[in-house]
Amino acid sequence: MSLVYKKKFTFNELAYFRKISQDNNKLHFKNKIIDKTPFKKPVVYAALIIKFVLQKISTNQSIKEINAMFFKPIFVNENIF
Repeated sequence: MSLVYKKKFTFNELAYFRKISQDNNKLHFKNKIIDKTPFKKPVVYAALIIKFVLQKISTNQSIKEINAMFFKPIFVNENIF
C-alpha cells in the first residue's frame, strides 16, 4: 500500500518561510522579477518542499544527508501529489 499526500503551498507559507529563513530570493515573491522569468509565477522554496516531505515521512532515525532533485518548479497554489 502506498501513501499519497496532497499539498498546495500558499503565499502566506512562502512569506513565513522567507521571514524565518531570511531567504530573499526574488524568484519566490517579487512580481517584477517573476514576470521576466520563463515561469511567470512565484516558485516555492525547495527547502519548504523538503520540509513538508520530511514531516510526512518522519522517523525516529536521524537524517544526516538529503539529496534532492527537482525536475520542474512547483508554483504557489499548485496542487502537488
